[in-house]
Amino acid sequence: MKTRISIMNKRIFCLCLLIVGLLGVSDVKADTQQVYYNEVKENATTISVSDNKVDATIVTSDTKELNSYTSTSYYYVSEDVTISDRVKVTGNVTLILADYAELTCSGGIDVQSEGHCE
Repeated sequence: MKTRISIMNKRIFCLCLLIVGLLGVSDVKADTQQVYYNEVKENATTISVSDNKVDATIVTSDTKELNSYTSTSYYYVSEDVTISDRVKVTGNVTLILADYAELTCSGGIDVQSEGHCE
């Protein structure tokens, strides 16, 4: 069964970080899964939605780093996940949250100067 989810734009993502918890990441050796999602983009006058399918690394409680240079740039939270350590974000990455999935990073996140997360 296809998992239908949405990627949040930067503003919504930042708001969700405050509400749901902090951003999580995945280790290079973690499992991957094909994920189907809707990407929502907006500008001053329109909102567009596109269907996408990607191979994404599964985020777990053992995840310590989100790094598009050594792994896929897509990371997927399929269920509630709590990461106690600080999470490092490097490169241009996309975090996909399944419907009703919550991600909490108790140790916070560290987005490197060249890092970018959508």
